[in-house]
Amino acid sequence: MADRLFIDSDDRRKYEEIKKVIDFLSDKDTKDLFIFAMLNGFKNNQRKQLNRREGFVRTEYLHDQDLAIIKSIAISYESFDILTDLDNVFKIAEELAHAGIDLLYLEINSQSLGSYEKRFEHEVISKCVNT
Repeated sequence: MADRLFIDSDDRRKYEEIKKVIDFLSDKDTKDLFIFAMLNGFKNNQRKQLNRREGFVRTEYLHDQDLAIIKSIAISYESFDILTDLDNVFKIAEELAHAGIDLLYLEINSQSLGSYEKRFEHEVISKCVNT
């Protein structure tokens, strides 16, 4: 099993900026930022291969619930058999996070009115009401 989750080296600056701009992420550690970016990539069904890998999150810092989320998402892209190959599970997570951080970065730098938090809150409420 890999001892780190990787990001594309060009994404480090995006993670740092997003942490400063999105209030509810300001006090989160790199693990939580990575998972948030991964979930954003998953939500938008976008994966992107990493060009230059750079260690970002030590896997020993992942809690059981973090691993459950990562594995569940990997299963949605592959079959249950992927659970025997944790390196491939992490590769899917890394590709989703790479696409997800790009999407977040574009969104916070867009000219849309309102804060990211307000748009995110509206989206979550809309999804909850419509399910």
